[in-house]
Formats: sequence, C-alpha cells, structure tokens
Amino acid sequence: MKNNIKLVAFDLDGTLLTDDKQITEATWEALKELAKREVLLVPCTGRPLSGIPEELVQFPGVRYLISANGARVVDVKEKKVLREELIPVPLAERVLKIFYKYDCLRELYYDGEGVVGQAGYDRVAQYHRSPAVVQYFLGSRQPVPDLWDKFYQENRPVDKVQGVFREISEKARAYEELTQIPEIAITTSLVNNLEINLKDVTKGSVLCEFAESLGIGSDEIMAFGDGDNDLEMIAMVGTGVAMENGIPELREKADYVTVTNNEDGVAKVLVQQLLMEG
Repeated sequence: MKNNIKLVAFDLDGTLLTDDKQITEATWEALKELAKREVLLVPCTGRPLSGIPEELVQFPGVRYLISANGARVVDVKEKKVLREELIPVPLAERVLKIFYKYDCLRELYYDGEGVVGQAGYDRVAQYHRSPAVVQYFLGSRQPVPDLWDKFYQENRPVDKVQGVFREISEKARAYEELTQIPEIAITTSLVNNLEINLKDVTKGSVLCEFAESLGIGSDEIMAFGDGDNDLEMIAMVGTGVAMENGIPELREKADYVTVTNNEDGVAKVLVQQLLMEG
C-alpha cells in the first residue's frame, strides 16, 4: 500500500459528508475496502460524539473516534473513553461569559453530548441557515431550560464550548476578547462559529499522539479535512489531503487537493492513492 499508510483519519462536515450530511455509496465502498485491508479508519471531528452518524459508529472498520476537536477519544467497540482533554470550570465560565455578550447560539459539550439552551434550540435556523445542518443540530443536541443553570449544576469540566453567530462582525469582536485568554485554543469549522478547546488540544496533536500509542507513526497516517480546525492535522500527518471546497490555507498546506465533498473527494483519493496500489 502506498506510503505504508496504516491509519486514515477524516473530518466529517465538508469532507467525508456531502452538504446534505450523507455518506455516498462510493465513499462507503472505499471505506469497506480499506477496512478489509486492516487500515484503521478514524473519524476526527469537531462534532460531539452524539453528532457522529450512527452508521459510522457501528461500521466494523471504525473502532476509534476523535471528537470535539480532540477533546475526547473513545474506543467504540469497548465503549471506553481513552483520553479526555477537558476545559476546567473557571476557564469555561470565562469563555461562556464572553459568548453571552453577543447574539450567538451557545453550546457546551459534556461527555460527548452537545447541550444548548432551549431558547437557542428553538431558534437554531437563525444561526444555521442550511436545512441539513439544522436537522443535524436538532437531532444531536440536548436542549435544557437554561444553559447557565446547567453549567452551574454540572460544575465540572467540559469537552468544548461553541458559539455560532448571526453576524460575522460579532464573531470578530468575540474572537478578539477570547484571544486574551492564553489557556484556550480557538478554532472554527464554519464561517460564523468559534470553537473553544483547552490550549494545545487540536485534531492534529491528539491524532498523532494517539496513533503513536498504537504503534503508528505520523508518516503512516493519511488525513482529510476542509476547515480551520483541520490545519494542524493536515500539516502533522505524513499525507494530508485538503478538499477543493476547503479554506485556502488548508489547501496550501496539503500534500494533495481532491475534488469537493459533494464529488466523492475522499473516495477518489483513497482509490487512486491507496486501493489501486493493490
């Protein structure tokens, strides 16, 4: 197999999934063939665990999942959490207070599940304009009467804090405030969102460290992505692949640029670079 790839990691939104949040037949066929060849397949997403499509969770070729940009790594076969990189309560509180200054949809991730206030849940279409994204959100988030009440009731570290903004100008102002907190990592996967993790927690760092624990070197990893939260992952692995629909910075860092997520971009590279090698 080309480059002796032992692990293939892939972002979901804008990468493995179409804009309608589907996995195409061509993509499934490529994943099935890689699984037969005992290549590890690792979804590596900013989504909470509850937001990862159930068909991927149940797919025999997928044993490990990396969610919330690396905050949580789980073994789905053993139903075991292997790694957590959580934001302490005081730090999460500082972030949440900044998000509450602006008109945004605020979320907390606990134990792999996204939690949102009921008012925001009811108005999700004002923040996520795509019908497919709205449906994904409604099906994967737990609404609570009040997010602050939930936060204080839980009184424990969180996987990730997210804000989805109605106005890009407000996102920019919130970003400037958040940059004054040195203990956090700030990234984005949408034009209008900000995702907050613990400092130094990225898809790339967690993926490579986790792979090393399995005896797999970074040069034996192929990874696919499209967004800002995929930058480190694409740069750190042996073979980084950017989607044509990805941000310019990612396309510049990548070893390959494939066609878009709506054109079987992941499947095409897997077939051409791995499966055709025999």
